Amino acid sequence: MQRKGLGLLLGALFLSSNLVSGGERAVPPRQPKVAVLNFEDGSLERWWRWDWRVGQGVADMLVTSLVRTKKFQVVERKQLGKVLAEQGLQQTAFVNPATAVKVGKLMGATHVILGKVTEFSLEVSEINLPLVGRVVISKAHCAIDGRLVEVGTGVIVAAEKGEGSEVRKRLRLNISELEGTEFGSERFERTILGKAVRRACDNLAKKFGQAVGNPDLTKIVGKVVYVDEETEQLLINLGGRFGVKVGDVFEVYREGEVIKDPDTGEVLTVITRTLGRIKVVGVEEKVATCEVVVGELSRMAIRTLDDGTKEYPLVRLKERAPEPEKKQ
Repeated sequence: MQRKGLGLLLGALFLSSNLVSGGERAVPPRQPKVAVLNFEDGSLERWWRWDWRVGQGVADMLVTSLVRTKKFQVVERKQLGKVLAEQGLQQTAFVNPATAVKVGKLMGATHVILGKVTEFSLEVSEINLPLVGRVVISKAHCAIDGRLVEVGTGVIVAAEKGEGSEVRKRLRLNISELEGTEFGSERFERTILGKAVRRACDNLAKKFGQAVGNPDLTKIVGKVVYVDEETEQLLINLGGRFGVKVGDVFEVYREGEVIKDPDTGEVLTVITRTLGRIKVVGVEEKVATCEVVVGELSRMAIRTLDDGTKEYPLVRLKERAPEPEKKQ
């Protein structure tokens, strides 16, 4: 197989990833250093009357949950506002992984976490019980969609959902325990909503901890980082460290127009366009060499946009390589 051009590139990638100034071998951190960015909450039905910034509050609480897993170093959230102010960026939710990666680099993180709060609800119903009378049943629920993104490569290492609920039965609902309570405070965490949010954060943190220790290739999104028209091969930034094997098949696609709700501005979905499929023919630690099996190589090219930035086609696992038959 002709790999002269790719061989030189792989050698350069290996040297650049293993050497630091002075010729010393880089020592990877014992734990990922994670920056938790503000979550989106624009789609939530605002049933509360007081000032709660739910997306920011949930992100703050997630920091504690991540620390408790003992699998992450977590960047202090106070640094986020300072970095954003210095860069002239607004302290809003981050729905674009590229922007999140930029902020993560400025904060010295190896990974960033971004996402959205998809549910933050409090349902109340009443029942009448013999000898007791009216009983108020309250149910709080919180759901978070989160993405763990590797800063150095832009790879989405994990996309997970964290959920938590709390149910209480009382003779009456004391809504005053919520009004005037600071989101994320000790008082808030004792409330029915606080307990639901904490469980959702713990659930998400646990899943991210598992993803870092044992990455699930089916949930990882990578990129085409090099296209060699001469050999008709390309490189993706997913290699052996993510469990990629020779024979694996990936779908190649581009993200297109972002569809937003005309009333709320919430991001509803992103239009994706499939470009084809590629098959892994060689694996290194950080990259894999692939050949096109469906589609045209020219459609999978790396584009240079009008502002000079690069647009890399995205890849996700479609089929795993068949396991070799065991000898009898």
